[in-house]
Amino acid sequence: MSELGGDHRQDLLGRIDARRASIDGYLQHARPRGNRLVTTAIVSSAIAAVLTAGPALGGETFASGVADSLSLPNDSIVWRSLCFLALAVSIIAAITTNLSRSQDTANRIAAAEATNAELEGLRTLVEFGQVPVGDAARLYQQYVTKIPWIEERHAMPAAAPDLPSPYGRQGPPVAWGQPPPGWSPPGPRPPPAQDPSLPPRPDRPR
Repeated sequence: MSELGGDHRQDLLGRIDARRASIDGYLQHARPRGNRLVTTAIVSSAIAAVLTAGPALGGETFASGVADSLSLPNDSIVWRSLCFLALAVSIIAAITTNLSRSQDTANRIAAAEATNAELEGLRTLVEFGQVPVGDAARLYQQYVTKIPWIEERHAMPAAAPDLPSPYGRQGPPVAWGQPPPGWSPPGPRPPPAQDPSLPPRPDRPR
């Protein structure tokens, strides 16, 4: 296998891993949300059926018995309360059912799981060189087109290693107007040495 082909193979393996990581992240959030929507719809529908079963089967006898047991002045309170509760849970069941259908959660989860399995098999074939890189790339494109709603995650580039300073041991240049580190002002400058062959020079008046 040539060096160029090896680079293409490694790039394809990286793309497969990134796509599978995206699918895993999607499934991690979609599965619990889909289960909550389905469970809420089922429970709400069951509660609505229970609330309407008593008045539908018992009629006035049921309403009167409940009113007497709760010491209510009128059995109409029982009817209104049960109807209001049944209406509320029916609305909840309808909303959750329509949300699940509009987002097509179940079908999307099934498609993501199937694509994840296909990509896993493709990665094994590419890793062991059982399929040419060109054919594997075409299969990869064919698989990912089934899940256009899942975006690919790109791996973050590794941090650059610490490089030696281009300025050597002195460090970076100092900003204008600031002394360099470790700098101290010089002391008084000594007078220049006098040539002994010349006559002594009188001191200048201050």
